[in-house]
Amino acid sequence: MFHSTCAAWPRQPIRATTVQMPLGFSDFPSAARKFASSVATRQGVIVLFPIPVGAIIATLLSRGVSIPGQAGIVAILSRPESVNGLPLLSYYPFPMKAFLKAATEAAVRFFETGAVAPLQKTIQLEMAPAAAA
Repeated sequence: MFHSTCAAWPRQPIRATTVQMPLGFSDFPSAARKFASSVATRQGVIVLFPIPVGAIIATLLSRGVSIPGQAGIVAILSRPESVNGLPLLSYYPFPMKAFLKAATEAAVRFFETGAVAPLQKTIQLEMAPAAAA
């Protein structure tokens, strides 16, 4: 969905690249440094949980990448303790395709304009029955 949404974006070119990062204590720092070293031109970075967005930002900054000048950051599904919401989103059934499309469009719009667009679409969530949780 991410790649197809970027490919269909009206103002091209948008280069969509997915970078998978290892979560191991010894592997993650070197992968984050390698990723940060690859940021050469202005680009948007979408960080998806469980990748720690703070570690990505710190690594980019330590490599001299200007935020938001050279790299714009959007964090999706960040850690629950950083959101402070109850009940947690994991208690709701989730329309993943609609969310990914809306999140990708909002992120690309942010990267293009530097401004957060108002929410254009409400994605309905309903409480999951206790037995299904």
